[in-house]
Amino acid sequence: MSKSHFVRALRSRGPATLIDLPKKIRTTHFLPPIENLALLEVVKDVNKQQFIRLSYQRFKLKPPDVMPPNMDFIFGEDQELKSFYSRAIDFVLKGTCDMASLAMIVEKYHDLLLSTCSVGQQHYELVSVVERMAIELFEKDRDFFLSDNKLNEALLLSCNLFQVSPPHCKYFRTKMIEEIVANCGTITRRQLALVVFSMILNREKLKKSTAKWLNHQCLKNFDGMSIEEVCLMCVAFHKTQTDTIDADLYDKITTQTIHNITKLQSHILLSSLVKGLNHGFHTPRFSLFIALLSFMESRPQTCFGFFHLQDFSVNKMCYLPSLLDRNLKNINENYGDFRNKDVERTFKAVAQYDHGAPNYELCREITKKIENDDQIISYERTFSRLIRSLCILDIHSEKLFNKYLSMVWWNFIDMRSSESAMDGGALNIMMARDYLMIDKYPLYQNRLKNLDSIFHAMQRHIRLRPRPVEFFRGQWAASAEEHRHVATIASISEAARECFKEYEIWFGHVVSFSQKIEVVLCKNSHHKNILNSDERKPGSLEGSIIVEVNALSQFSTRDCKMFSGSAKLRHRLLKKLGLKIISIPFWETNHSSHEEAVQYMQSKRDELFKQKNPSK
Repeated sequence: MSKSHFVRALRSRGPATLIDLPKKIRTTHFLPPIENLALLEVVKDVNKQQFIRLSYQRFKLKPPDVMPPNMDFIFGEDQELKSFYSRAIDFVLKGTCDMASLAMIVEKYHDLLLSTCSVGQQHYELVSVVERMAIELFEKDRDFFLSDNKLNEALLLSCNLFQVSPPHCKYFRTKMIEEIVANCGTITRRQLALVVFSMILNREKLKKSTAKWLNHQCLKNFDGMSIEEVCLMCVAFHKTQTDTIDADLYDKITTQTIHNITKLQSHILLSSLVKGLNHGFHTPRFSLFIALLSFMESRPQTCFGFFHLQDFSVNKMCYLPSLLDRNLKNINENYGDFRNKDVERTFKAVAQYDHGAPNYELCREITKKIENDDQIISYERTFSRLIRSLCILDIHSEKLFNKYLSMVWWNFIDMRSSESAMDGGALNIMMARDYLMIDKYPLYQNRLKNLDSIFHAMQRHIRLRPRPVEFFRGQWAASAEEHRHVATIASISEAARECFKEYEIWFGHVVSFSQKIEVVLCKNSHHKNILNSDERKPGSLEGSIIVEVNALSQFSTRDCKMFSGSAKLRHRLLKKLGLKIISIPFWETNHSSHEEAVQYMQSKRDELFKQKNPSK
């Protein structure tokens, strides 16, 4: 639809609503996320009296002497819109209004502003002028605007500007939040809701001092908060990548959620609450999962809430079989109604908990539907993660794997940093490479060229593939936990060297998707040459032994009784190569002396060879 056609449509129907606008014109520039609109209603409900108290009569708009340019081209004969814009622009440009007046301009004429967002730049110019003026007013007399009443006006202006133009006015919100955190030791519960909402709109990781301030204010104002306000707070922790660092606040949020979850009416807020708890809590109580699942099953909910809870359970290592059964069944029955990432994440959860064994046929049926879905294949990251899950579940789809091998993955992955490489799926690609090379040998022999390019790039990356010298010198380690891991591997390898004197020791990565360096006790020098090469074949390392330290990340539940799906795939591939496995859980690595480590390794040796010769 052309601009002139859209203007005629506006004149014939009056101010347009969001639903009326053509699809090509409905963009994120003026159509904010549904979640943010639901959270805004919570903020308005908390500040109901404040919104009512600000009178519309506090300012008057006078028509300008000269009409702004392009008004006739943009609005045609729509006198109402022309009148508003000419008066509002002149009023703002002359600098004759205060913060409250700016807030009321945006609040009173919100519908008129919104209906013209897609036509020309006049709307965005006005919003930009309002933001610049708000910043000037705020910086001109900060102490004045940080007082109780004026602070409310500034916070309300931030919310009102969001309604009119979601992606704009970020600089004003950032400046306002910085000043509030630096100068306001105490704010009210209503003001906290507005500050938290502004943080959600900015979607920026908070500084440590700001995160500490946010935790303190949330704890201080927690009494009297509704479940909706708790939801708002949890979303803020999620959007700002902040953890609940205060133990008392953690307990209060958990208790409030468990006891008052039934009062939450909006399924949008429920999904937001689950996402917030997922990213703001390190180790939530198991009772919290049960309360959320029971409540969601007791009343009609959208499936997306169950998918968010599923992600929550995977990230926090809490196995909920009934939830996975429900999601698998829903996807199989209504595959076309779900987003690609919902299908991929469900397969990820099923693979993580080895839940595919009792549902193998159901997973196979869904895989057949994926084979005919060209859309999911077009999203490289989603497709790569899906293939990873299929490898773990040992579901071999020749069509999907052929498509996977035909893609040039080098174009989609940034290998300049380990974090971006991991996020981009380099390790997922390596898992598919190992699975096809070892588990499906010789079906894909000489067909892994695209995956080999990523493999060779990883060999030159110190974080992803450190050499033994770099590893033991600590050049690889970037945190205290990684330095402890280096010390543990050094201690275990020295003990293994003494207990397995007839073996040659080798350090490296047996399978290419391993993130940590491994200790292999080679039966002969030929096995060392095989390990130093790029290829792996079934049975080629028969008789050698691998010593692995199982970190917490290799388990899928917090009680460490169940290995994760990727750890089980790794064990399957190692056994197919012919290796014997000595697994050492992380809680058994704290040896007080070298002698104790040697004694422990000797017990592992006796246990290994007793399994080999049970008659002895």
